[in-house]
Amino acid sequence: MKLSKLFHPLVWIILGGTIFTRIASFMAMPFLAIYLHNEIQASPLQIGLTIGIALLISTGGE
Repeated sequence: MKLSKLFHPLVWIILGGTIFTRIASFMAMPFLAIYLHNEIQASPLQIGLTIGIALLISTGGE
């Protein structure tokens, strides 16, 4: 049986959207760190905590 026929099309849409948002979030993190350092003058500790907490919340919030 084909993999595409294994699940309902709505499942594939949700899966594709989830993968897209995860990749986009992952790609934006380095730019967030640069922005926090250059514009907000956040310390490396604050940047690490901000990004770390955001990633933890995003994994547990679904």
